[in-house]
Amino acid sequence: MKYPVVVDNAGKNWAAWDNRFWPCTYLVDKKGNVRYRWDGELNWKETKGEAIMRKKIEDLLAEKE
Repeated sequence: MKYPVVVDNAGKNWAAWDNRFWPCTYLVDKKGNVRYRWDGELNWKETKGEAIMRKKIEDLLAEKE
């Protein structure tokens, strides 16, 4: 894999992020700040999570540094 993968057997990372759902998607801006979070499946029961998050990704990429 070309990106970091966390093995969190003790649940410390889960707790540090105050995670309550699996899966959970976080979007991080260019400065390393978590800007958006989506709890659960992106497209569960026809929710539009994937489209929403893709738009937020575009918005983050368009921001000046």
